[in-house]
Amino acid sequence: MNPINTPTQRFKDGNPATGEYGTIVTAEFLNNVQDSVINTQQELHSVLTEAGIEANNEQLDQVAKAIKKIAGDATRDNFNELANPDGYKLVGRCKSVAELRTIRPTEHGQRILVDSYYENGTTGGGEFVADLKDMITPDNGGSCIVVDNNAGRWKRVIKNGYVSVTDFGAMGDGSSDDTTSLNAAHRSHNNVYYPQGVYKITNPLLLKSNTNINGAGVGLTIIKHGVSHAFKNSAYKTGGGEKNITIKNISFDAESKFDGGISMVGVSDILIDNCEFGYIKPEGVTVGIGIGGLSNNITVSNCNFDVQDYGIVFDSTSENKVIENIRIRGNKIRTVWGSGISLSRNIKRVVVANNNISVVSPDNTIGIGIKIWQGSSKNVAPEDIIISGNTFLGTQNRQNIQAVSVANWSSNIQVSNNTFREVTYALFNNFSGGAYNIAFSNNLIVDSDNGFYNDNSSDVQPVIVSNIFKNITNYAIRTSLYKGIISLNKINDVGAKAVYLNLPAEEAIISNNNFNSIGEEVIYFSGGGNTNELCSITGNIMSYASQNADNNFPVIKLNNQSHIISGNLIRNDGEVRPSYIIGGDTSQGNRVITNNFMYGARQGYLQYSAESDVYANNIERGGIG
Repeated sequence: MNPINTPTQRFKDGNPATGEYGTIVTAEFLNNVQDSVINTQQELHSVLTEAGIEANNEQLDQVAKAIKKIAGDATRDNFNELANPDGYKLVGRCKSVAELRTIRPTEHGQRILVDSYYENGTTGGGEFVADLKDMITPDNGGSCIVVDNNAGRWKRVIKNGYVSVTDFGAMGDGSSDDTTSLNAAHRSHNNVYYPQGVYKITNPLLLKSNTNINGAGVGLTIIKHGVSHAFKNSAYKTGGGEKNITIKNISFDAESKFDGGISMVGVSDILIDNCEFGYIKPEGVTVGIGIGGLSNNITVSNCNFDVQDYGIVFDSTSENKVIENIRIRGNKIRTVWGSGISLSRNIKRVVVANNNISVVSPDNTIGIGIKIWQGSSKNVAPEDIIISGNTFLGTQNRQNIQAVSVANWSSNIQVSNNTFREVTYALFNNFSGGAYNIAFSNNLIVDSDNGFYNDNSSDVQPVIVSNIFKNITNYAIRTSLYKGIISLNKINDVGAKAVYLNLPAEEAIISNNNFNSIGEEVIYFSGGGNTNELCSITGNIMSYASQNADNNFPVIKLNNQSHIISGNLIRNDGEVRPSYIIGGDTSQGNRVITNNFMYGARQGYLQYSAESDVYANNIERGGIG
């Protein structure tokens, strides 16, 4: 009803004395007043009727009584509904996921809070939204809960893009078997978070493509397992194909020395970062981390391995299944037997950088820091491997500890800027087949038995440049030197021979090295040699050779090859002097010995007659004796 049509929308009285009229009321206005009164009466009668009260003109509080009765009835109805199994939907909260399955949503988009996964628990709760349009998605135990009799679905509100394994019922108490819950989380979602806890598993956890797994941190999130692999890709037995998998911030604690960590076959774009692998020894070739098959673009970084046997293994056995583009960076690896890092057969384009690798080898068992396994042919063998910036540590009573071991057919290997301490061999190759193009440069080898050691292979073609060898028990360098170079090295305090050369040494160059305090020969050529093979020894400084008590050694021991020895400074003015400066079997071959400064020998400067040699412009000082 509209107000009266006056300027003030109010009524006013007339004034008979002045003849002024009061407010003139129209029939329309009076009809509207009448209609409004009738409507109000009808509304009030409806309230009385709803309350079951008959209208009585003598009672003035009937409407108030009716309102109180209606409100009381509604309250009693609500309490009756709360007593129903799904009554929690009315207050928007329930105690557990199991109870959530009994609560039927009343409308699409309805929200409810779940206190925890299990009643009276502390984890796995969260907010859920009703979905009454989806009648197909199965119950996955954590993020999609199907109401009894398929009466709707409650779907978890996922925050930060990750589901927690506790959302799927994982306990993380170290004793409950969480295998089913963990696998359910991985099956249902790509981004899975492991909060702090100890998660016991009794079967491997299966990984699919595009998976991101993140824990609370090393030592905080622990997967406790007694199975051959804690994680493996879903198609492990059929050759793989999974890609884009990340695993970060998790500790793997094997219950048995025969249990492994992560194993994948035929995968690509893999990152394993800031994880820890403890007490792991393989069953066969199961390892802390093992990658096989046709795999590509693998990174293992900032992880800690404390293993009984193998820390990291890459193994491809087929010419058609290459593992390539591997990066192993910033890890700490401790191994007792076996290898810290194993690169086997058809492996290409590998960078092993800035790792700390320690090897314990009890009872003379071979312990290896990085093992480059032999291939079956040149076509199925490791190649293009960079080992740089690593620290290798053995033990003070070292027993057969090989920091880097190189086997047959491997090629294009760069070992640079590493530190080797208390090892039996810094680089070792004792296989009869060829290992090609090895560059060994800018390394520090200290307090060890041997440095660069290649005892059998004739085709290494090494480049050994700018290294420091200090306090070496046996040999600083022992190798064939076919078309190889030994240059710019500093070699001090060697117990036996500084440089021991196997055959062949053709087209070899030994130049600009600094040798000091060598127990036996500085440079030793073994065997008879071929007169057509030429080796040059130039620009070196050799001080205090043949320092052992039984010092019947020359500074340089030659064989029947041809040699150029020029521009060297050979100084031995201490109390212990070598027998000769240059000696050995020289019945064949040709030698050009010029422009050397030679100081001090017990028996002579040359052990042989130099009639067939060119011997000129050499300075001999210090006398004989």
